[in-house]
Amino acid sequence: MLRIPGAHPHLSARWSASRLGRFTDRLLDGDANAGRPVLALLVLVVAALTWGSAAVPDWDPPSSLVFPVLLGGVLLNRKRQLALFAAVLGALVADSVLRRPHGLTAGTVVIVVLLAATVLFTSRVRVRLGLRGHRAEMLLLELRERLQPDAAPATGLSGWSSTHALVPAGGARFSGDFLISCAPQYPGVHVALVDVSGKGSRAAGRALQLSGALCALLDAVPADGFLEAANDYVILRGWEDNFATAVHASLDPANGRFEVYNAGHHPAARWRHRERRWEPLELSGPALGLLPNQDYHPSEGELEPGDALLLFTDGLIERPGQSLEAGTQRLLDAAARLLEQEWVLSASAGERLVRSVAPAGGDDRAVLLLRRDPAGTITHPPAARQEIHGDHSIGSAIPLDRTAAAPAAARTLGSF
Repeated sequence: MLRIPGAHPHLSARWSASRLGRFTDRLLDGDANAGRPVLALLVLVVAALTWGSAAVPDWDPPSSLVFPVLLGGVLLNRKRQLALFAAVLGALVADSVLRRPHGLTAGTVVIVVLLAATVLFTSRVRVRLGLRGHRAEMLLLELRERLQPDAAPATGLSGWSSTHALVPAGGARFSGDFLISCAPQYPGVHVALVDVSGKGSRAAGRALQLSGALCALLDAVPADGFLEAANDYVILRGWEDNFATAVHASLDPANGRFEVYNAGHHPAARWRHRERRWEPLELSGPALGLLPNQDYHPSEGELEPGDALLLFTDGLIERPGQSLEAGTQRLLDAAARLLEQEWVLSASAGERLVRSVAPAGGDDRAVLLLRRDPAGTITHPPAARQEIHGDHSIGSAIPLDRTAAAPAAARTLGSF
């Protein structure tokens, strides 16, 4: 169904129910019968523009034929595009005859012909998809959105907060990294961060295929069997020289117990709030798609109030001329500062973390930070303390009423 951008839903529904709306849907969906009247209309437009060029050349130059050429490239299949372009060439010949000796110039012919060739070239993917107009682009946008989680894991869980970010390489809109989480009706928090070999749009196709399959597996398979099932799935795809790494976290929000499974991915890390330090979770197995019949064993523990789990992809820690250890430490230091500044993680914190650590990475970058909110007392950033209790001194521990103070604290975000 064609939706009019920015239109009221009632108007969009009336448009879709009208005869013209139904015809437009058929045309943009690639219906061959709907293309015939469009071709006939565009040929009539070409004839009208040619007559206008001879009758009123000051108002209708021969270059006006570029408009039906562009419309034909968007709305017609390849065969009808060629028919339309033949009509345009015939119109150029007719124009040169009708307006001798000061009629058509060689420059106009070259421009129209080059434009027709460009339209044929740029519409080849749309023609292969069988879609017309903006449908192909809308389909790509929808597929891109499917690679993005609807909401951060643990959203709505009392006593927990999380933030995430997915930033493709080089400013692209498609990524080889993706984050999936279990459906909300299932108990617990179950997430997986996956990095498909390659980057940007070149890896996005495999990422899209994997995201749908692994999301279904995450809902259907117990935590201790998810990576084994995911590995079998990737092997069965038969991708040559292609693999994926993944880190899978399963958490019981009632008591903070967690299990983290790793398939060739950079180790996740656990933040120990009382000790103010990161602990790497290094137990790992092979990447997905390399070896069949693999077992993956978990790193286990229990998150105390204030503790956190950090999952990330290697695009955040890789820099030319710098070791992975140095890049990892840079990320952990920035994440530690964030946890000290925000006791309830904001939705934008993940993206700010990515921008601070790897603002111009040459690889896809993804991060998930999941925290058990501190209980009892907490040391706020100065701005938050001033907003809540302006008379307290810096560094003092402030008892919090979570229902009253949490919104004010959450609004005050530190920078790093």
